[in-house]
Amino acid sequence: MRERYERELHVLHDEILKMGLLVERSLSGAMTAVKSNDIDSAEKIIESDSAIDAMEEEIERVCAMIIAREQPMASDLRDVLTVLKLSSELERMGDHARSLAKRTGRIGTSELVLALPYFDAMLARVLVMMKEALEAFTEHDSKSALDVAAMDSEIDRIHDDFYNLALTALKNGGEYNPEDIVSLLFLNRFMERLGDRVTNMCEWIYYARTGERLEMNRSGNL
Repeated sequence: MRERYERELHVLHDEILKMGLLVERSLSGAMTAVKSNDIDSAEKIIESDSAIDAMEEEIERVCAMIIAREQPMASDLRDVLTVLKLSSELERMGDHARSLAKRTGRIGTSELVLALPYFDAMLARVLVMMKEALEAFTEHDSKSALDVAAMDSEIDRIHDDFYNLALTALKNGGEYNPEDIVSLLFLNRFMERLGDRVTNMCEWIYYARTGERLEMNRSGNL
């Protein structure tokens, strides 16, 4: 029985890593589509979100089966719950990628030029955070989970910098389309939430190893 449980949990861990790879590709692809105004690529990103959703549903199904059959206790139960929570956060990150892709071709060039340095910087940090969080998950490393969560403060800073810049652009008018600036403010929030999602993942990775629920996300569990 124990061997079966450990084998199934190992498969779940592999599925989380595969899901993380899909989300990484979606986020990177969505940003590339927006930057290059590539509608066809954006459509592919939007369509690919269904594969991420399907992976989450399958992970949920297997986790529910394990809990019902094995009735795991203590650290075993924390492992299963962590897999569930990580799949949920990754699915939501996939939703943010889809939202970003949907903006392809809908924002003016000058507005994109204003925003992209900030969005690129946030996404680069998100992808590093996600990679290192999944490594912490694989290696059962609670200390690394803390270190990854601390990186979110830099994403918050970049978000705030662009927020202030965008508000100034709205107030001053001039060359920028107000509707496009408002759209960018929504995307700015989506980009910031990506860091929150990874931080939420780190909280669960930490909990799986220590049994302690530690609040790492200043914005709360969104």
